[in-house]
Amino acid sequence: MATKTSRVAEQSELESEITEDLDCDPPVVEDLDRHERIAALAYAKAEQRGFEPGNELDDWLEAERELTA
Repeated sequence: MATKTSRVAEQSELESEITEDLDCDPPVVEDLDRHERIAALAYAKAEQRGFEPGNELDDWLEAERELTA
């Protein structure tokens, strides 16, 4: 049976291997800021239509299109 210390070491080693295998950069602040702007605009669109359910994805996609244009 593995001790707690050895399990923690194994997990840490596994996490290091996974991190090294990833071929991507961590998210940058600009991406997070863009996400927040899209969310705020999508919320405003939902608010304008009285928060009627069922159009959340349309609100989000429309907000994305507007901010990318």
